[in-house]
Amino acid sequence: MMKRIWMLQVLILLVIANATAQKFKLNGKLGKKAEGQKLMLSWQKGNTYHADSAIVKNGKFTIAGELVDPVKGYLRVVKADADEQQDTDNAELFLEPGNITLIAVNGRLGSATIKGGPGQSDFIELQKRLRPANDKVALIIDSMASGFGINEEVIRRFQKSYHDIYAEMRVTKAAFVADYPDSYLSLDLVREQSAIIEYEKFGPLFYTLSERLRKTASANAMEARLEIAKKTAIGQPAMDFVLNDTTGTPLSLSSLKGKYVLVDFWASWCGPCRQENPYLVKAYEKFSNSGFQILSVSIDTQKPAWLKAIREDGLNWLHASDLKGGKGEVARMYDIRAVPQNFLVDPNGVIIAKNLRSQQLEEKLNEVLK
Repeated sequence: MMKRIWMLQVLILLVIANATAQKFKLNGKLGKKAEGQKLMLSWQKGNTYHADSAIVKNGKFTIAGELVDPVKGYLRVVKADADEQQDTDNAELFLEPGNITLIAVNGRLGSATIKGGPGQSDFIELQKRLRPANDKVALIIDSMASGFGINEEVIRRFQKSYHDIYAEMRVTKAAFVADYPDSYLSLDLVREQSAIIEYEKFGPLFYTLSERLRKTASANAMEARLEIAKKTAIGQPAMDFVLNDTTGTPLSLSSLKGKYVLVDFWASWCGPCRQENPYLVKAYEKFSNSGFQILSVSIDTQKPAWLKAIREDGLNWLHASDLKGGKGEVARMYDIRAVPQNFLVDPNGVIIAKNLRSQQLEEKLNEVLK
């Protein structure tokens, strides 16, 4: 089993490494108002992000680069005396082989006209479809920025609104992929959803893509990860592993058979993980005497930070880690590229639920332990 998982991981890396680079050139005209500004363009290149910059001279700039597959790019203006992460003006565009032109008569990227290949035309269509949801987001941001009457209840309502809007966006993007299955923009939209691959959800979206796009380097890498996701799908036996606990003693998942076990992947540095911990504490206190156990698998690399987070958050259950981060054997086995992630395993060792958040874990345990 471990050997097969390792070979799948090697396949992913080989696919990316052997991809043929495609060149693009972005030519911009921003006018005198933008003279001397520094522009930063970033985009995903294979399995990593790449960035390049240019200075506006005589109202113009040029940035050239290479792609593994056509992807969205993010262009921003950076103040010369500020940190490069501080955006003052920005634009999204679709990068694809060949020449791309950007023209802004007022010197502002946000109001620029961008022309390129078919992917850029598709991107303009997608922006039209997403405009109603983006307008809702803008209203929420404006309301939060006003700071009027902000309290915990208002923040919770805003958070729920964000969740609902982004769910709406996901539906819109999935519909776009179905309408444009042979567009490189659709491939990019599918890749956006690949941080956490759940076979039941991601598989249908991925196979909406045309056969041509499924033969690209990035699609091949995602398909290899889909093969791993099949092994962690609901209804599959949880793959066994052995890791050292906080004292250095080996601990196996199979040793916990006979109980409902939440295998929780997390890290001390992960904000969303730490926010989820109070819900885990509540569920553990309620169900630990009824056949429920938690095995938290950390993708930390520093033991002191790991142990400190356990103490601070009051996580009084089983913990294990190889302290190798995302490169650890178990992280690769379960394709953990983002945290938090969790798998609820029944007493027979079968996965019955995944990625339970907030109250969902307690609700599921109430169901199976009633």
